[in-house]
Amino acid sequence: MGYSKNIVSTLIVRLITLVLGFVTSIALARALGPSVRGELSYFLLVFNTIAEYAPIAILHSVPYFLKRTSYCEKHVLSVDFLFLLLVISVIFSGIFFGSITGLFLTEYSLVQLMIGFVFSALHMFSKLLTLYLMANDRIIEMNKIFLITNLAQQFSVLLLWFFGFLGFPIYILLLLISAVVNLFLTSRCVKLRIVPRKDFGLLRKQFNYGIFVYLGALFGSLFYRVDQFMIKNLSGFSELGIYVIAVIIAERVFLIPESITGPLTGRLYNSQDSATRRLTVESTVRVVLLITIVISLIGVLLRNMIPILFGEEYAGATIPFVIVLLGTIGASIGKCSYPFFLFIGRPWIHTIVTGISLTVNVGINIMLIPSMGIFGAAVATLISYSLYGALYILFLWKYGHNLRQMLIVQKSDLSMFWKKCSTIIGGSRHGRRKDN
Repeated sequence: MGYSKNIVSTLIVRLITLVLGFVTSIALARALGPSVRGELSYFLLVFNTIAEYAPIAILHSVPYFLKRTSYCEKHVLSVDFLFLLLVISVIFSGIFFGSITGLFLTEYSLVQLMIGFVFSALHMFSKLLTLYLMANDRIIEMNKIFLITNLAQQFSVLLLWFFGFLGFPIYILLLLISAVVNLFLTSRCVKLRIVPRKDFGLLRKQFNYGIFVYLGALFGSLFYRVDQFMIKNLSGFSELGIYVIAVIIAERVFLIPESITGPLTGRLYNSQDSATRRLTVESTVRVVLLITIVISLIGVLLRNMIPILFGEEYAGATIPFVIVLLGTIGASIGKCSYPFFLFIGRPWIHTIVTGISLTVNVGINIMLIPSMGIFGAAVATLISYSLYGALYILFLWKYGHNLRQMLIVQKSDLSMFWKKCSTIIGGSRHGRRKDN
């Protein structure tokens, strides 16, 4: 499957889930209210962070060791599978001990914490198998699994809301069921019999390679979410619930770069020509920049729809939404650029960029949140997101990419995109006519 078709396929899938996700976010906001919505957001923030970053450095090295080393793919997956089992056992012990002693997460019951733990564990295994598919450029299959599980989850949320059953416990249980289905479908797609295997030498090499990628990803995650941790502790769940609505809507823009990251990674690892790789990165940054600017301008014009759709109790999210939305333009550049530095063996660049951006973000939040609340957090986000994108542009330029090719949009970009859309849609229609 070609690079542009992979991107278009991913964008179409993400756009479908984007629309449904927006509707379900309205349902959750209206069903839960700002305070419980903030409680749910903090719960997901904690367990999504555990799922992504508890397997220290190892998962972040999987594509490289699958495609750029002499190790057998099945051996890499088997060794990493055993490592995940060990990590999960440590996480379980920590959560259980913290719950019964009241050291942390005291706002949640033991049952809720165990649901969060199982959700995190399932996510880790799914991530390992998804990285295998991505490294082998099987983007279409990834998209199908994502679409099936996401649609089922979103429609379930809407049905529960319609019949008046949507609440915090029901929603996290639904997330758990969705994680089970996702792991099942992904494992069927991979079709490899993975048996846990011990290889400390491989794990050591993965750690040495992946530690910079891991730190960069960890800093990046905190960079995007540290404001929410701080708002919860400084202003409470209700303010967090309002701010989360602003962030959720604004960061829908990240649909664009996140849809491109997988296909771009597969393209880089499977292309033998350096000139092709360079042009691919430049055109990717250029198109992402154009689309995010257009979407952001549309979002600014529609800002007053927030209290109408979500309810008057969320009217305070309007101004933070506009501020964060403008910041997503710069952050989108960074989100679609970092796979290039992983490919060329310079993961420390991602660490430096995210580390600097995180430091700036935390510093401004500390200064502004106590006096300005969620508005201060939004300003900190705008400044740090813009810095994040600017630093990535500078590093791309340093490593031989043309600034003009990255920043000046060409007429051929949109025409190529729509042509690929028409080809895929027309091809699917032709296929249906042929089947009939």
